Amino acid sequence: MAQGLVRTTGQLQALRFLLGMFEAGFVPGCAFLIGSYYTRNEFLKRYACFFASATAASAVNGVSVKQSWYLHIR
Repeated sequence: MAQGLVRTTGQLQALRFLLGMFEAGFVPGCAFLIGSYYTRNEFLKRYACFFASATAASAVNGVSVKQSWYLHIR
């Protein structure tokens, strides 16, 4: 949301850097959280599902953005 309010390239780069800093701990945090509830064999299955769902969400995201763009144009 804040990326739409920037005026210069430097502001955008600084905002993207901060976003990367805040998101850097997400995947290791998820691995720690999943690992603290499940055994080693269950952890691998759950972690594979986590990555598969992230990939599927990325694929669906492009289609949904395109559809919402077309609806906005009309």
